Amino acid sequence: MLAAHNTYHEVLTHLGFTHLLSEPVLLAAVRNLAATTRSRWLLRRHFEGTFSINKLAVELLIQPGKAVEYLIGSDLRTTYPWLAEHRTRYSFRDNYLPTRIARSGTASFAALPVSRRRHAGVAGHRGLGERLRDGLLRVRRRGGRRLRAAGMGGGGLVGGRRPGPRNFGATPGQIASQQDLVDILTMVIWTAGPQHAAVNFNPEGPHVVPAGQPLGGLHPEPTGKDHTEADWLANLPPLDVAVQQFCVMNFLGSIHTHRAGRLRERLQGHRVAKAHKQFTGQLTSIEDTIRTSNRHRPLPYHYLQPSLIPNSTNI
Repeated sequence: MLAAHNTYHEVLTHLGFTHLLSEPVLLAAVRNLAATTRSRWLLRRHFEGTFSINKLAVELLIQPGKAVEYLIGSDLRTTYPWLAEHRTRYSFRDNYLPTRIARSGTASFAALPVSRRRHAGVAGHRGLGERLRDGLLRVRRRGGRRLRAAGMGGGGLVGGRRPGPRNFGATPGQIASQQDLVDILTMVIWTAGPQHAAVNFNPEGPHVVPAGQPLGGLHPEPTGKDHTEADWLANLPPLDVAVQQFCVMNFLGSIHTHRAGRLRERLQGHRVAKAHKQFTGQLTSIEDTIRTSNRHRPLPYHYLQPSLIPNSTNI
């Protein structure tokens, strides 16, 4: 069961719904938005390294006999069609964080008194939307229409040209309002930064230990009763695969190149400086809240800690 879960996590939740969700938006922005537009300026820090890591993944990891096929529980002949099917069925708008939480029935304290992801995630998501709405965005609607008109497609990892996700905005094919554009770009930036960080980085390291979190099962799980240690060891990866999993997962989860909310540009006197300062203040508050709560938790929650979230999907 863990092997199936981890294969789903790495192929769909991680690769399909972060790397491959960001890439067509990046491609559309580069092809259709002038470098001087505010929307292009806004997005560029959230796309740094994405093309490069996706290209590296194709060339070095996602090839027959290479790391991905070597580690997960299926070969690429079956994995690629499965990934393509779920990507094309993925609804962009239905996966806005507040919408997902509401759909799961866990939006209220009464339904789920303790939800670390809900508490930290909703606060960060709201802060990002406010930053865009209150001053950092202010772009004309045609910029958003061009992102959509670009097809949310183009070249990528799965078989050349491919369609993007369904329901790209409230009225697919156009940007219905400035709030619609805010929601779309919030989703784009959230996916590139916090969402990817939450599914890729694992500070506590359970995914790097094959015995605790195998990415693939080598033999069918034992059934019935009276299992021996040998029965379970036969299901786990052999030593060479276990070492490979340890190295790959440890590498992917250990590289942080920059920090959410930190920009290289000097914003003093810029029209967006006030909105950005408020946003970074919100990130500091979220960081302090998570750190304080972690002191009282048997297992600390780091996955949406702003200091551990890069601006972009770059690993």
